[in-house]
Amino acid sequence: FTITVNPIPETDIIEDQIQNQFFSKYTDKRVDLTLKPYQQDFVDKARTPYQEFLLAAKCRAGKSVMVLSHILDKNHKVSLVVSRFKSPSQSWINDTKQFTVFQNMVTVSLADKDWVKQLSYWLNTDKQIILWSTVQGLVRKLDDLLNTTEVDLLVYDEAHIGDTSKQFLKVR
Repeated sequence: FTITVNPIPETDIIEDQIQNQFFSKYTDKRVDLTLKPYQQDFVDKARTPYQEFLLAAKCRAGKSVMVLSHILDKNHKVSLVVSRFKSPSQSWINDTKQFTVFQNMVTVSLADKDWVKQLSYWLNTDKQIILWSTVQGLVRKLDDLLNTTEVDLLVYDEAHIGDTSKQFLKVR
C-alpha cells in the first residue's frame, strides 16, 4: 500500500487519505440528527430562491445545524461563513464532525496558513466545503479567495454585531 500525502500539515486531509486507503468500510462515531420542527421549517423555507435570507433564532436553537442542513439540502459545494469574532467557529467545526448527516462536509479556516492548499485538495473531492473566517481576516484574503473558487453561499454569523461595518460591506 502507498499513501501519497501532500505536504499539507492539515490533519483532516491526512485522515481523509488514510480513511480512503485503509478504512473505507468502517464507520465513524458520528450521531444521527433529527431536526426539530422549527429547524426543518427553516430548511423547507430556504429551498425557495432568494438573494438574502435572515435566520434569527434564540441562543442554543441550533442555527449552525440549520444552516448546515440548508447547505446539504441545496448541495452547495463551497459555503463561506463569516463572523466578527472567532468564537463561533467551534460550533461550525464541531457540528460538521458530530452528525452523520454532515459526514460529507469539511471545514477550512481561512486563518490557516495553508488554506489555499486545503481548499484545492477538497475541491477535487466530493466533499462540501465550509470555509470559515472572521470578517477582518477575510477582507485581507478576499482577492485570493475569489481567484481560487466560486462561493455558493455567504453566511454572516452573528450578523447583528457589526454587519454595517466597512469590512462586512466590502465582503458583501
